[in-house]
Amino acid sequence: MLRDKFGHTVLAPYLKRKDIEIGFVLPIVDFGGVEKVTLAVAKQMRNLGYGTNLFVAKRREIKQFNLVAAAFDRVFFIDNDAFDDWSGPDYLGTNLSKWSVSGSQMDEANLLSAMDVLISCHSLDILGVMGQLRRSGTVTASYLHLFDKTYLDRRVGHPFVAVAYEHALDLFIGCSEAICAELQAEGVPPSKLVVVPNAPSIRKPKVSRRERGRAGSSQGQLRVLYMGRLDRQKGIERLEAVVRELSQSDDIAFRIVGKTIIDDGTSRPFIEKLVEPPVYSEKDVARLYEWADVIILPSYYEGLPLTVLEAMLMGVIPLVTDVGAVREAVDHDVDGFVVAEENCVADMVAILQRLASDPGRVAELSQAAAAAGQQRSWARSVVDLDEVLRASVAKKRKRLSNTPKLAS
Repeated sequence: MLRDKFGHTVLAPYLKRKDIEIGFVLPIVDFGGVEKVTLAVAKQMRNLGYGTNLFVAKRREIKQFNLVAAAFDRVFFIDNDAFDDWSGPDYLGTNLSKWSVSGSQMDEANLLSAMDVLISCHSLDILGVMGQLRRSGTVTASYLHLFDKTYLDRRVGHPFVAVAYEHALDLFIGCSEAICAELQAEGVPPSKLVVVPNAPSIRKPKVSRRERGRAGSSQGQLRVLYMGRLDRQKGIERLEAVVRELSQSDDIAFRIVGKTIIDDGTSRPFIEKLVEPPVYSEKDVARLYEWADVIILPSYYEGLPLTVLEAMLMGVIPLVTDVGAVREAVDHDVDGFVVAEENCVADMVAILQRLASDPGRVAELSQAAAAAGQQRSWARSVVDLDEVLRASVAKKRKRLSNTPKLAS
């Protein structure tokens, strides 16, 4: 009888339930910002009494499982070879998943139906089953971080796919005020928008930079750190130009930490000789921030970068382009610098030269950055989400309890 009810496919899992079970769907569990945010939010929701469940929808492996175990009660792998086929219809310049509009979805719907809340974290295939889950009583949501951009500066990417499924989603969760404003401009009702501001995913140092004598220029040098992917989004050619302009400056030292994800074949000799492999443990990341006076991020587009928030918490001064939601974190010339894209290389060079000649100013900015960084925490960030989810689940449960029953 149970097999008949579920269409002779995968059965919904039998869980030792908490009052509200949340599922977070990630395409992969690697070291990216989306994964770090998902783990941080899940950990907070678990602390608040929710049951937390991770569904991995693409890659069948998990990096840093100890962090996953600290955030989730259970982990499921959705084994579907039809995922990640982007030959579906076009929506506002972004292709939808073929499976999401035409695939057989009973297995996934049955598995996910055990959740009271299901949140897609940049897992686009799974949006195709959200309508069915929403009708059956699950609170459905898409957690979004940024709009991608083409070489012609046209916005594309995950938010547009989510907007295509607006009818199937109860909530749109944004990492910043900026992306929620953009989603509203694309037609998402304000009542569906919840801001969960990004926060540092690294612990505050026990001893301040000033107390350990690292505030300001060290050994006559301003220490400048770049940490991240070495690709176009991050403005890698702009970084090359900044390093080239300052290559003869004895009072400025650079470290470039990261790896290339998408290789465009361009030679960048000034930074290639400086590149160090990426680091992943919190201890190693903290050591890099402790070395640095300035974190530089000359990106073409961003959300609200964790790198900036973590660096500020550690007293590192951010030097960033005016993209995405960086102004929500950085107060220009108070706790960091936000420069316009149009002349960002020259402006960044000038700011670094000025800081290298003024250790006192570096110390002031470092102290201000650390103070600003300490204002953010994941515990504070999820307060609104917690309130909205509890109200949404209660509303759906009440509606389902009032559904007329057919006489047997």
